[in-house]
Amino acid sequence: MSKTSFEKILKRTSENIKKKRASADILQFYGNGQYEKITECRGKAVEYQREYGCFVKVGNCRKDGNIYTGMYSFVPRYSARSIPFAENGIDSLCPLFEKYDEYYYVSGNRKIFGFMRALEWWGPLFGDLVNYEFQQLSANGETLTFQFETRDSCYPHKIPFYCAGTLILDRKTCELKKIDINQVEYYCCGQRGWKERYLKEVPVDSRAVVEFSYDDKGECFIKSCVLESVWKDVPLEKWPFTHAPSRREPGKNRLIEKEAFFCETCQRVSKNIQFEDLPPTLMYSVCNLQVEYVSDIFGPLPELLDAKQAFIDLSNDVNIHEQFRQMSNRSYYPEDFFFVLPWCMEADEALKDSFWENSLKINKMILLLFFK
Repeated sequence: MSKTSFEKILKRTSENIKKKRASADILQFYGNGQYEKITECRGKAVEYQREYGCFVKVGNCRKDGNIYTGMYSFVPRYSARSIPFAENGIDSLCPLFEKYDEYYYVSGNRKIFGFMRALEWWGPLFGDLVNYEFQQLSANGETLTFQFETRDSCYPHKIPFYCAGTLILDRKTCELKKIDINQVEYYCCGQRGWKERYLKEVPVDSRAVVEFSYDDKGECFIKSCVLESVWKDVPLEKWPFTHAPSRREPGKNRLIEKEAFFCETCQRVSKNIQFEDLPPTLMYSVCNLQVEYVSDIFGPLPELLDAKQAFIDLSNDVNIHEQFRQMSNRSYYPEDFFFVLPWCMEADEALKDSFWENSLKINKMILLLFFK
């Protein structure tokens, strides 16, 4: 296939993705889904999280250049959580977050949803094609495979997203099926002035595998994603606040974070229950839920990550399934968590109380409306 021919195919796929994008900045999609995370330090697992619930999101629309508008929000209904251990894998982690000095970390931080949103904004075929170099690798059977890489001239000053890897299209329909990224760097900062405020060395080497599907109206959505983040030994002053490690001194402790998301179903929200301001609210309210562990729920579900070795590492003193039972219906963070992080404002007790009260109401409403 000539270069002109495959460029036309890529252009067709990209234009179709962009043409089908939701045009309004309101809650438009929901479905049942799973989330998993394994946190490793010094070659051993120190924490395991698995959740089953529902996700809600805005479509792939853009508004005011802010990437956080429409970020994925995942509301767990059931969870299987290990005890969070410290970097040595022996002691319980305490505190679960630290905002000052060289020990800045947030143990339950989730990068995969920010990555997925960044990919939908700036990734190959989703963003401008001129930001990437493409090369056709194969045209076998029912698929077309292309190699891609962000142009050096575009990253990071034009777009805050660099990636290199391969993508696979359906040969007949030209729909996007899969993106396999062997290297990705990104800044989750779409707001004005991000270059001046956040353009620092990215402290993480990441890779990802993303699979796609299309709904009945032809809009492309992420069906599944696996993200692995390997932390580099970078001094704290070089870190952008958009990247928080799950443990202190991530380079020294050889921190690796493995995350996975799976979309079991994806449906459109009925117009009579669309909410414009719900996704940003959910970003903060879903991270500290009291969620129950029910073993029968997780048994039939597919495992997104290979957790066999993690279970062995984590079961030194207490069996992993006993840990799941111990952590059931327990809040992960202290209730004032979001009011002591470096990017949050000071708040009085009345505001803190109302925040958590409203958060519980929002989460219950989301599960009632959308979890099937």
